[in-house]
Amino acid sequence: MDLFAVAEGMNTLGFPLLAILAMFASKLSVGPATRLTDRFFIFAFALQTILTARTVVNCDHTWLLHMFTVMILIVGSVIIPSLRDNVADPV
Repeated sequence: MDLFAVAEGMNTLGFPLLAILAMFASKLSVGPATRLTDRFFIFAFALQTILTARTVVNCDHTWLLHMFTVMILIVGSVIIPSLRDNVADPV
């Protein structure tokens, strides 16, 4: 297997899926794991933003997928409700 093909596949699908999974993990975490998953989401979001900028500058064919992933990360982090709000004090 060619190492370049693996790196290209990670750039095309691996990192966007990792960033989206990090967003969902951040929204679903409660308790002491919350800070760790929030930091992981911020790191994944920053990495995805840098990869998107590089993809757009290089006129790569996957720029639309990367832009869509950044849009999902921005809109999803605002729209998707967090479980932390529901666990506070049950009535």
